Amino acid sequence: MIKFFIARSPTLGKVLTPVITTLLEDPVPIVRGTMCQQLGPIYHNFQSKEQLNNYLVGIYKDNNPFVKQSLVITIGGIYKYPDMKSLHPFILSILKRTIKEAFVQGNLDILIVFTSYIGEIAKVMTEAGSLNGDGKLWFLDAFIQLSRYGLANLPSATDENLPTGFLNFRANMGYNRRHSLVESLVSSGAPPTATNTPSKKAVIEQGWKIRANAAKDFINFFKFAKPLVDFKLGIQPLIGDLIHDPHETVRAAMSNCFWPVMEALGNNGHILHGEFVYTLSDDSLEVIEGIAPHIAKILKVLTDGKIISPDQPTQGLVEIGGALIFCEERLSQSNSWRVHTQFLSQLTALPFCLPGDYIYNNFVPNLFHRLLHLRHLPARMGVADAIVCFLRYCRRAKQREEIRRRIKESFANGKSVQDRMLYLYMSRKIIDTFSRKYFREHFFHQTLRMADDAVANVRIKVVTMLPDMKNTLQRSEDDKLLQKLDDAAMKLRASESDRDVLNAMDEAIQGMQKIGIRFANDKAPKTKADAEDEAKEKEESFVENLEPVVSTQNSKDKGYYKSPKGVAEGVASVIILPQSNTSIQDPRKTKRSQSINQPATAVGVNDPQRFRRRTYATGEIVPIPGGNTQTKK
Repeated sequence: MIKFFIARSPTLGKVLTPVITTLLEDPVPIVRGTMCQQLGPIYHNFQSKEQLNNYLVGIYKDNNPFVKQSLVITIGGIYKYPDMKSLHPFILSILKRTIKEAFVQGNLDILIVFTSYIGEIAKVMTEAGSLNGDGKLWFLDAFIQLSRYGLANLPSATDENLPTGFLNFRANMGYNRRHSLVESLVSSGAPPTATNTPSKKAVIEQGWKIRANAAKDFINFFKFAKPLVDFKLGIQPLIGDLIHDPHETVRAAMSNCFWPVMEALGNNGHILHGEFVYTLSDDSLEVIEGIAPHIAKILKVLTDGKIISPDQPTQGLVEIGGALIFCEERLSQSNSWRVHTQFLSQLTALPFCLPGDYIYNNFVPNLFHRLLHLRHLPARMGVADAIVCFLRYCRRAKQREEIRRRIKESFANGKSVQDRMLYLYMSRKIIDTFSRKYFREHFFHQTLRMADDAVANVRIKVVTMLPDMKNTLQRSEDDKLLQKLDDAAMKLRASESDRDVLNAMDEAIQGMQKIGIRFANDKAPKTKADAEDEAKEKEESFVENLEPVVSTQNSKDKGYYKSPKGVAEGVASVIILPQSNTSIQDPRKTKRSQSINQPATAVGVNDPQRFRRRTYATGEIVPIPGGNTQTKK
């Protein structure tokens, strides 16, 4: 209410100042704490900094835990104002003393609130030039200790238990002796004993909230600490600790910050590929939900860092590919279909990040199985997008033919209406993704044949696609197809009895009449759509010319991707990939190990711990399904 009056009439603030003072001295702690939380907005408008200093000092002397907590909330609300820059040293001194006392006394509520702002306060004050070496060191120490607070195996406050990067920073700052947060607390005038110190059990049970807040604000702390501490030696160990935290909320919070941190690293983002694999193999769906929307971007970063490659197997291929397979398998067995849909939508990036043979052997059979058996339509549509994308960039002719055959047999001729509707969805996707020539050569006849389907909804879908199908045809070359299209439309118009199909047919006929048919050798100016279609056709021809051939100069069990003549520079001339001409089989009848062992042999992975992780519930080490732990000799 006071904030409302002052915002409406700033001159009223002078009249209400005695009221504010009275409320801050109220005998009821809740009243004092609530009034304290309003000081930031009030005195930001007043710009009464001296009075604000006096109020903060008085509140700091209040020993009530709720008032102390309100003080931290107030500081977290006023430090970011530009006109508060001159108060940063005073605010920081009050904050340090408050947090030190809370740390010694075990006041978890204050520490929970502080960790919500720790990274942002450090970043803003550093950008404002308000932090000296001691202040920066204090924030680094505070984050290290609070990010481990409440763990049963909490390390002691000694240099041996700190990341090497932080020790190097201390040495550069002239701190040659042990200088941890715990020692600075005891030596700073904090109470040597506390009457309300919580039990060890309470600290362990509630400490995860402190660590979770630290993980949520990790991106701000990262921006603050990155110029000060070496990433590999200092910051990366903290990320690993939070990702391996025993509480799933902490891991989920770090999972949400994973992509922003990797993005902030720029060209060095691939350093976190081990943490990415571990996050994907987490048992908690809440953790997977945080990273699922960014998998495609993360894979792109790993590809740029040469951890994985679409051209040849790498040492990280089986590790990352196995983690993706395990994560998808885990999501398919859960009820979180929205998270599963998000994950499946990211698989469209696989052709640009993983070798085609590895995708065909390990992902495509599973995707067809999901497409047939998933219950939720958004998830099935995500799978369909991934299959069409891989068909677009598949380099082997036999693999492309097998995928097209499976699409037609399992879906266009499927017994289920949902399967046939999915085929039409993929057909529409192919029209948008591929060239006109590709569609009319491989999918035109099958799609047009479905105009005679027994289900009205299927016929309506086909009818709405007729104008786009006509747009893929050309005169002289496709006269027979054009005649079939007109005959099918007239037949459907004459024999159809369903009202909805007839209405859709009338609109489709009007749309078809507006579409002009180009001649094959027409020299008229090309439209933007014609230019895009020509570019798609050239790209399809380029991909087809990447068909692996057997080299007579090397071993017969190796395949080579040879770039076609006349392509742009930058394309690798020789790219090694294992040959695989196997057909797609039902994943329920195919052992997963048979599809993964071949790439594992190619890269020579022989680490038995590569696909093993710890389950937090029992502490047992279990293998990750889908990971190869042995090397064939």
